[in-house]
Amino acid sequence: MQTAFSDATKHTLKLSAETVIKKQIRQKEAISFREFMEIALYHSEVGYYTSSKSIIENFYTSPYTHPAFGASLSLQLNQMWIAMGEPSVFVVIEVGCGDGILAQDIVGYARSNRLPFINALEYVAVDRSKSLISSLVGIDGFNKVISDLDTFKDVVGCIISNELIDSFPVNRFKIKDGRICEIMVTLLNGRFSEILSTAPDPMIIERLSALSWDLPDDFEGEINGSIGSWVKSLSTVLSAGFVITIDYGNDHIRLYDPDNMLSSIRSYRKHTQPISLYDQIGYCDITADVDFSWLISESERFDLQSLYIMNQREFLSGWGVENWIDDIRVKKISQNVLYSNLVGIRQLMRDDGFGQFKVLIQYIGKEIDSLGSILPDETSANGYPVPMLTGKHADYLGSKYPHVTETEFDRLFF
Repeated sequence: MQTAFSDATKHTLKLSAETVIKKQIRQKEAISFREFMEIALYHSEVGYYTSSKSIIENFYTSPYTHPAFGASLSLQLNQMWIAMGEPSVFVVIEVGCGDGILAQDIVGYARSNRLPFINALEYVAVDRSKSLISSLVGIDGFNKVISDLDTFKDVVGCIISNELIDSFPVNRFKIKDGRICEIMVTLLNGRFSEILSTAPDPMIIERLSALSWDLPDDFEGEINGSIGSWVKSLSTVLSAGFVITIDYGNDHIRLYDPDNMLSSIRSYRKHTQPISLYDQIGYCDITADVDFSWLISESERFDLQSLYIMNQREFLSGWGVENWIDDIRVKKISQNVLYSNLVGIRQLMRDDGFGQFKVLIQYIGKEIDSLGSILPDETSANGYPVPMLTGKHADYLGSKYPHVTETEFDRLFF
């Protein structure tokens, strides 16, 4: 029997990621961490990525840190276009575009420096957030803004992702008494709790069986089961062209090192890590290191050829970013502008930060002799001007080091 009170209570309950997840658990008793993460990040109404309009409140990414990141990618895309024989239409699809800052930096740098590929460029932004998609319509730089990569077929060009795969929902596992168990999420006295299932997802067994060593008891890790479907989508969309993947992670040897007992799963809110993964659900990013070994091996199944893998510092250095640091130092600008740009560009290169991220470049299509020329050489990397911070970018210096002095500057950042 419904009462006026219960009816009112029903309508005043606020839909949240937490309430959606708890409802799922009550129906099933326990859910996989992958299902938990899918709802927390991507639920159509209350997921972190699908409902948030800005991520910069919770964490910085390379495009926010300095436009040198987007400028380097612009130069890279131009080189790829040349290597492919300068096609009349060169489509760049950025998946997980957020608020569009990377697209604006890539296209803006190409236009202002008259990079030859700009006349062939069609830039497409893809994001699952409906609010972000709506806000990007009409912004200069985009030819199209969509929510689903799979609407494209037979593309000639390049697909870019930056810090995307690390946010794909993962299954978690733990070794207990020599057995592979899956970490499940349940409720205990109304609060989230973890339990172990002795019947793990077969995909966990498949991935760990490929290791040539045993993992010790209490070892915890993650398996990104979405990598296979992701690579399949890439191969379906691209008929000829490149994939640039930029993310943090490692090869399987380091990720599943028996001496590395710490899981890479973590969450971020307002530039800090909450005490628990189960705090502030729907308001935090949840992320795990990318298994680049699996990404590369899965790519081979779909004829995606891995050409180069390097860290971000090496990639940016190849495109002359270290020379840009010298160029900034001699500019006639205020001390604050000088320091802000030096700090921003330096963050992209730091070995203990963005500089250690991996850059994977892959190719699919008819074999071409000029694939070896897509990386910079002395002529392609020199002579291009350094881009400078704008109001769209993060003030990394002001937010983290508002009172830095000149004597402290080099000690902190160089």
